[in-house]
Amino acid sequence: MTDPLADIVSFLQPRAPYSKWVTGAGPWRIRREQAGQVFYALVLEGAIRFQADGRDEVELAQGDFVLVPSSFGFTTTSATERPEAGIVTTPVHLGNGALRVGRAEGPADCQYLVGHCVFGSPDAALLVSLLPETVVVRRDERLASLARLVRDETLSKRPARDVVLERLLEVLFIEALRSAAASDSAPGLLRGLADQRL
Repeated sequence: MTDPLADIVSFLQPRAPYSKWVTGAGPWRIRREQAGQVFYALVLEGAIRFQADGRDEVELAQGDFVLVPSSFGFTTTSATERPEAGIVTTPVHLGNGALRVGRAEGPADCQYLVGHCVFGSPDAALLVSLLPETVVVRRDERLASLARLVRDETLSKRPARDVVLERLLEVLFIEALRSAAASDSAPGLLRGLADQRL
């Protein structure tokens, strides 16, 4: 029996070469324009607010994952304190793949992992265009387990760190598609992949 999701993943040839560990405190807002790359975020602790262009704002809590196709811009905002209207925060680079947003001092209100996916297939844009505008997976334990591994590897200085991290992020991306396809609310292509009648 064929596995449509496996076929899609093999065709896309996904890679996740870029990731950052973000901590935030106080009011902050980050804006991402259409950048030609598939974006993902996984909340490790606390919560953040997420709003894709032209869509309602949603709150993402610990364990929630969001995947955004390349054709959509979006805004992420502090869930604890609203920044003033029009204010956009510039993240501070802390080194070792870590960023800080909002207040520089004091404990963080939230921690989340962000990154970009790229695809090796020259025809990947066709399939990506069939994905829903945003994919949100709520409190999935398998994703949370992968996130803990990714976070540990991100903060480590072990040999071959970058290679291991990229492989973990690829698995994270595939697991997110699998979890989204299994959801009753999954639309379009993802829902079709989970239909055993197809």
